[in-house]
Amino acid sequence: MVQAKRSIDQAGSLAAAIWLGVVGSLVLLILPIFIGTLIEHRGLSSAEAGWIASADLTGFALASIAAFRTVRKQSWRAIVSTGLVMIIVGDVSSIFITSFEPLFVVRLLLSGFGAGLVIAVPYTLLGDTEKPERNTGIYFSFNVLGGAIGLLLLPYLVAETGATGLFTVLALSGATGLPVALIWLPESGREDRIGSSAGTAVVSRGII
Repeated sequence: MVQAKRSIDQAGSLAAAIWLGVVGSLVLLILPIFIGTLIEHRGLSSAEAGWIASADLTGFALASIAAFRTVRKQSWRAIVSTGLVMIIVGDVSSIFITSFEPLFVVRLLLSGFGAGLVIAVPYTLLGDTEKPERNTGIYFSFNVLGGAIGLLLLPYLVAETGATGLFTVLALSGATGLPVALIWLPESGREDRIGSSAGTAVVSRGII
């Protein structure tokens, strides 16, 4: 139990949680660009683009709920790695899918669901640390920074490369998370939090 706690509070573990949290929430952070790209470069209507965005959000929410029930029982690295692979496959598939219906399914079941799996672990980890409020605040600061950088730079990329460029960036961001998860992310949280709602409470506040 002591070793698990020390591992979670190490700088590498906190940095991994922050990076994976940003990766998992990236679509949410750049949502205006995401929707605009679908309309301008995929020829979707505003309503269809909104539905695609809602597919990501719905998958995200469903996976988060599912992950909260298993995050204390399964390997954190396995949960996050599975989610990252789903994000990568979903985003790479989205490069080649141009019609509404299959894109909706891919964004719901792969990209969105994968992101929900990824995001559950960083929030739980932050909730298990000795200073959860401070560490969660640091995470949100980097989250805002990541979103700001994305909103600043992605319009230039999308103007040159269209939706392909956007989905490539999303896939690559997922790929960067794999070594982070496998090297710096702890296998599990604090044993004294098993059955506790402390980590889940932090996650809920973060998503809300």
